[in-house]
Amino acid sequence: CALPICLRACCLVQHQQPTFQPMCDMLFKMLVVDAEQGNKPSNKYKPQSLDKVAKEIGVKFNVECHASHVHNRLRTVRKEWKLVQDIRKKSGFGWDDNLKMITCDKQTYDAEVLV
Repeated sequence: CALPICLRACCLVQHQQPTFQPMCDMLFKMLVVDAEQGNKPSNKYKPQSLDKVAKEIGVKFNVECHASHVHNRLRTVRKEWKLVQDIRKKSGFGWDDNLKMITCDKQTYDAEVLV
């Protein structure tokens, strides 16, 4: 999946390719609500929260989705977000808040990518 933050192939469906972005939107909206309700006492969500999200995604999108898929997706997002933060800290890189993406000039990009 080319989308940066999505549920990717964590949810399986027969003869159809899931629409990833709506799944991701649903996943994160549900987890934010859960955290606001106090169901995230530390830096990890409670297992029942992950079960609830997986079940709702499965029902809404007619896919097989398990709590382990949601947990793995969260691990991937954390890893990707850390990478984004590391790049943003480097000289010459910025952030476009409207597009929600990293920015830099061509020279900075070439120097970083071609290294």
